[in-house]
Amino acid sequence: MLERKRKRKRKRKRKRRKKRVVGGKRERQSQGKESQMLLQKRERRLQKKEEGKAGNIWNYLSLKGREWRRKKRKKDKKDKKDKKDKKDKKDKKDKKDKNDKKDKKEKEKPQQEHTQKETVDPRKALWGVSLEEAAKRSDPRWLIPAPLQFTYDYLTSNEKYLQEEGLFRVPGAVSSVQECRAEFDKGNIPVLPPWDVNTACSIFHNFLNNATDSYWHGLASELELAEESDDQDAVHNILLKLPLSKRESIRLLATLCSKIFAYTELNKMTPTTLSISIGGRYARCLPYLIEHPEVFPNTIIFGVTWQEACDRSPTIIPLPLLRCMECIDSHGLTEELIYQESGSCSAVKQYIYDFNSGFDIKISPEDVHCAPGIILSFFRDIKDSIFVSSELFLEFAYVRDLPSEKQAKTFKNLIGKLPESNAAFIVSFSLHLSRVASAQTNKMTATTLGDKLGPGFSSIFEPLMACINVGELQDIVQKTMEAFSEKKTRKNL
Repeated sequence: MLERKRKRKRKRKRKRRKKRVVGGKRERQSQGKESQMLLQKRERRLQKKEEGKAGNIWNYLSLKGREWRRKKRKKDKKDKKDKKDKKDKKDKKDKKDKNDKKDKKEKEKPQQEHTQKETVDPRKALWGVSLEEAAKRSDPRWLIPAPLQFTYDYLTSNEKYLQEEGLFRVPGAVSSVQECRAEFDKGNIPVLPPWDVNTACSIFHNFLNNATDSYWHGLASELELAEESDDQDAVHNILLKLPLSKRESIRLLATLCSKIFAYTELNKMTPTTLSISIGGRYARCLPYLIEHPEVFPNTIIFGVTWQEACDRSPTIIPLPLLRCMECIDSHGLTEELIYQESGSCSAVKQYIYDFNSGFDIKISPEDVHCAPGIILSFFRDIKDSIFVSSELFLEFAYVRDLPSEKQAKTFKNLIGKLPESNAAFIVSFSLHLSRVASAQTNKMTATTLGDKLGPGFSSIFEPLMACINVGELQDIVQKTMEAFSEKKTRKNL
């Protein structure tokens, strides 16, 4: 087949060659018009050949084939480049998504090494210090360290947490405990997910193990002897010797244990397993305190109801209010802006802590500016009103709108409706404020005192200061002085 094609090709070439020779002879022999036409035809043929379009059909087809192959190569190259670009773009996007996912995961769960690198202010650290120092750094009232209060609040927020088996026995995740510890040391309260009971118990246990002192303040053996003899008064007196923060922390632990023992059948927790889980030095005296919660002293005066504060004081009104008024009457009437300028915040907190501990503290003359701060703190934290009810408070507030000649009589009737301690405080505090306002050297008036005490107090005590020395109120003032002269015996301390 191939040989036949070659023969045909050679035959065609010979014919073309023969025509050219014959044409050349004619061209040389002929003259005139015919020869000119042949020359023009040849010139056109040569011109087309130079342009690449003339000649025989095979040259034309080979030219077209080269052009088609060139276009195909160009197209293939372009397709290959587009395919590569598309793949690179996809790889780049996948890599970016992978990095974003990794960054998001790192933000949600910070690695342990990152938390260890963060510096902690040693003045805020709660681990590795005494229980009293931890309470002062984390609780505004200096009563209970934040980790202990956090565990108590978490476990008591759901009864099912107290029913879970393995309470205080199964340790929580080390990384979670360290993260919570870092948050506490920064001054923040961590947030635990639901049902992370083991981590909450591990925080409690870890904090107690890292404390530099013990709950019992060296009184554990003495307390055990009193418990063996079942002498509740002796136990009560020993607990009074403890610092307030340790006493309230023990009360919190005893309350938590009593709630845990209520579900003993479910959580399998007994006094023996508790002493093993928490530690012998903390649980050695707890069983007796859990069974007899009444032996705990109740000395806290700030942040309770008015009646509780009066019952825990040796005087007819809460002891801090009486000592502050005595200090201002003795040393503060000549001090400029006695109710405007506040004393040292740390000194005010120390006085509040001492009063809450059950001590009868007399405020020194150097700290006279702390006395108004203590009074304002007491009324800011009180859980009820000294006017007993909102209806009676409104009746006191409406006296301000009455004519001045009717105010004294109305106040007398309203004060008679109050309990003895409430009436005694209102009368004594009105006399105290009138003495402060009448002193000219301290630059304090009834209006400035009312602004400092707040709108609720100013609407009542401003008109009461004006008529407290009127004859109609003198018998109430006399009764109040007699009540102050009669000392009450301390109860439930």
